[in-house]
Amino acid sequence: PDYFFHVKQNTCNVIMILRCFFNQHLLLCLSVKAVVKVTPDQRVFRGETVTLTCDIQRAGNIQWTYSWFKDASVIRDVTERVYSITSDESYSGGYSCRGERSDSQRSDISAAVTLTVSGESSDSHLF
Repeated sequence: PDYFFHVKQNTCNVIMILRCFFNQHLLLCLSVKAVVKVTPDQRVFRGETVTLTCDIQRAGNIQWTYSWFKDASVIRDVTERVYSITSDESYSGGYSCRGERSDSQRSDISAAVTLTVSGESSDSHLF
């Protein structure tokens, strides 16, 4: 392929996965990043199903295991790329994710996406 993966350990002992591209005159290495996507929206009503998806960018064709975090605390027993919940107010907070390869190398942790769950739909006052 026209890329390879490089593992770098910095002075703080943080291990980073870099995806490196090269051509005749240039070597470019980019960190592998995770991004959280939310469906249907970051603002939902109690009882709605919310789907969070962890996308690993610039990762190539690699198998990942996922870690999910709510307000920077790990969500136990959730290791899939897609995390679905039926929301209530307790699910409001900041969600982030990270990918890990079988050789224990990890992506960067994603930026947190804030989920806000409201108590009742505005439609409930129509009747």
